[in-house]
Amino acid sequence: MNFIYKLFAIIYRTYDDRGLDIPHFRAITTIVFLFFLNIVSVILIFDIPSKFIIPWSSDESKGIQWFKASLYFGLPILLISTVFNPKKLDKVPVTDSQIYRGRKILPVCLTLSIILLMALLIRLGIRKGTIHF
Repeated sequence: MNFIYKLFAIIYRTYDDRGLDIPHFRAITTIVFLFFLNIVSVILIFDIPSKFIIPWSSDESKGIQWFKASLYFGLPILLISTVFNPKKLDKVPVTDSQIYRGRKILPVCLTLSIILLMALLIRLGIRKGTIHF
C-alpha cells in the first residue's frame, strides 16, 4: 500500500509542481483512466464477455445509460479521492528525482496502454470479422 501512496504522490506532485489547477483531481482521473484502460485490455486478452464488466447496454434509454456510466466511473473516483486525500499525499516523502522520473514514465505508460488497447481492439475486430485485411 505504501508503493501505491508513493506512486499517487508522485503523480500528484507532478501536477502540483507544474502549477496546474486542481492537481488532486487530475491525479485521480489519471489513475482511474489508466486503471480502466488496463482493465479493458485484460478483458480483451482473456476474451471475457463485456456484459460481466460493463453494466449497461445500448438497448436502454440514454438517461439510464448516462446514469449507469456516471455510477460506473463516479464511484471509483469518489473512493480514490477519499483514500488518497491531499493531506496524506503531502506527508509522503517524494524526492525531486522521483518526480522527474514520474514525468518521464507517466506519458510513456499512458501511450503504451493506449497502443496495447488499440492492438487488442483490432485483433477483436479481425476475429469477429468486422475488420478485413
